[in-house]
Amino acid sequence: MIALKSLRLDPETQGADGFPAYAAAGRWVADHLRPEWVGAGLLGLAVLLYLWARPRRRDVFWDIAPRA
Repeated sequence: MIALKSLRLDPETQGADGFPAYAAAGRWVADHLRPEWVGAGLLGLAVLLYLWARPRRRDVFWDIAPRA
């Protein structure tokens, strides 16, 4: 967050200026990318975030205790 603040890209300083960096990035995306590609990219990002944050199943094999 400090790096964004030093580059004046944090929401507080951008809000005071009218969000020019975010508007320029959105304008570039709208001008250069097809909506299908933007949608596919956002869908891919959602899938990756789901796979990264999903609950993991335990491997029950290692929970078996041998009989003595």
